[in-house]
Amino acid sequence: MKIAFFDAKPYDKPSFDKYGKEYGVEFKYFETKLSEDTVNLANGYDGVCVFVNDTVNKAVIDKL
Repeated sequence: MKIAFFDAKPYDKPSFDKYGKEYGVEFKYFETKLSEDTVNLANGYDGVCVFVNDTVNKAVIDKL
């Protein structure tokens, strides 16, 4: 499984990476926030992880 992370901070990554290795999940960290302009970065991933400052509106959800 591959998960795209948007706007993850450096202090978030070690915890996710630990469990990703344990459960066979691959993470890709994008420094940019999720928005209508960046949603295409999630193409090819099984899921996304978003944070509070990301935009998750109808247009983004429809593209996901």
